[in-house]
Amino acid sequence: MRRENEAVLKRKETKVMFFKRWNKKIPFILMCLVLGQSSFANNVNRFDHPGGFHTQKQIENIRQRIIEKPENRAYKALIDHAENFLSFVPHPMADYNAHYFYGKNKTPSPSKDKLSKDAFAAYTLALAYQLDVSEKRASYADKAVEILNAWATTNRKISGFDGNLTACYCAPPMILAAELLSDYEHWNQQDQNSFKKWISNTLLKSANAIKHKKNNHGCWGLYTSLACHHYLDDVMAFQKDTAILEKQIASLIDKKGEFPAENKRTNSGMWYTYFALCPLTCSAHIATNVTEKNYFNSSTPNGRSLKLALDSLFNYCKNPDSWSYEKPAGLKGFFYNIFTVIP
Repeated sequence: MRRENEAVLKRKETKVMFFKRWNKKIPFILMCLVLGQSSFANNVNRFDHPGGFHTQKQIENIRQRIIEKPENRAYKALIDHAENFLSFVPHPMADYNAHYFYGKNKTPSPSKDKLSKDAFAAYTLALAYQLDVSEKRASYADKAVEILNAWATTNRKISGFDGNLTACYCAPPMILAAELLSDYEHWNQQDQNSFKKWISNTLLKSANAIKHKKNNHGCWGLYTSLACHHYLDDVMAFQKDTAILEKQIASLIDKKGEFPAENKRTNSGMWYTYFALCPLTCSAHIATNVTEKNYFNSSTPNGRSLKLALDSLFNYCKNPDSWSYEKPAGLKGFFYNIFTVIP
């Protein structure tokens, strides 16, 4: 009876943790949805910049809304963050090494924390540069450039058990920041080339190492790859990535809209479903903006779609107790831990 009560409490704690993490993401998700209200096709040998995740048309649309209603709370929150980041000190490292999270102590990697904070700061500042219409916008751009330059001139290696994966879910905001800074005249060409070299020689290696994996790792690797190839104007590689995206939607999502590879994680499977869908939707957003094909609603030949998966997760969010993938208890659970391989 005691073990059963402990199992119930553990399941409840897992669900509470999921919703706490989800709520932290809501402001960012809302901003992305607002910026993603329009799309366009770009069938040329070079992409438009800024572009990809945020197109120039979308940026101008939001900027005009801000001019009309400068009291917008989301915009004020963005500028408050940007102001705080003006004194930010970046944390680049020559060897970005991230240890295995599910090791003995289950502690986050200090390297991951530094990269995540630097990427978020750079993206926030670059977004403020694009949306702000005051004389302060240049100061936001300068600080964002400082952070990107620091990583481009320092980091030469990504290592550790979780190095490739964590780099691919922490670094993408830096690529989005670089896109947003593409038209900033004071980011000189030499420094931009240095940043592109860092992407090509370091970050893309991590993305390529995991983007074909059949779980959330592959989703994060592909998102990073798509963002990088768009920024680098590698049209052929970008087209190959969109083909991989279609394969991911077809193979990772089942007929119910669920992710079998993430459901293996039982009690934490709902959170890992979100963790896979996050980069998958980001990849679809970039691909939709560039190709004008709707990667959210369109179905693959086997009937899978992102909408199907998002609807499924949304239903679980409304009714978390309906999550049926619980870890077995007792002896069955012991053998489950031994024989169930989770990448």
